[in-house]
Amino acid sequence: METQKSIYKKIFELIFFGITWGSFWMVLTAIIIDNTTPGGLISLSSDFNFTKNALLSMLIGVGWSLPTLIYDVDRLPMLVKSLLHFAIGSTVFFIVAFYLGWIPVDFRWTAILQFVVVYLLIFLAIWFLFYLYYRGQRDKINRKLREINQE
Repeated sequence: METQKSIYKKIFELIFFGITWGSFWMVLTAIIIDNTTPGGLISLSSDFNFTKNALLSMLIGVGWSLPTLIYDVDRLPMLVKSLLHFAIGSTVFFIVAFYLGWIPVDFRWTAILQFVVVYLLIFLAIWFLFYLYYRGQRDKINRKLREINQE
């Protein structure tokens, strides 16, 4: 059983990880847009506010990292944990995305659909990378356990 101090430490680490993750993706996206859009990033919107975009990108990162605490709940099936994590992270993301104008608010369904498809593809790519990482960790642990059992 985790102590209250270790739970707070884990929450702090997840918040820090989320801020880092959100910042990384915001900067990477800005670099890509800035180098692929005529006139650069600023030309996309006269309302562009770097600070607001940066802070809310960090919030998105925290919205994805903090719900990973649900994976510590043993009584829930992994599918339920994954769906809850996806639902919480996506809710935070889409609220921020609409607020910042990343998704057109004139409700052109084709633009919204394109945005959602790209979002899902990025989510699946990130999920797959984490899957590969944790599968590698599992294999490494299993190898160590086999080595210990053979001794």
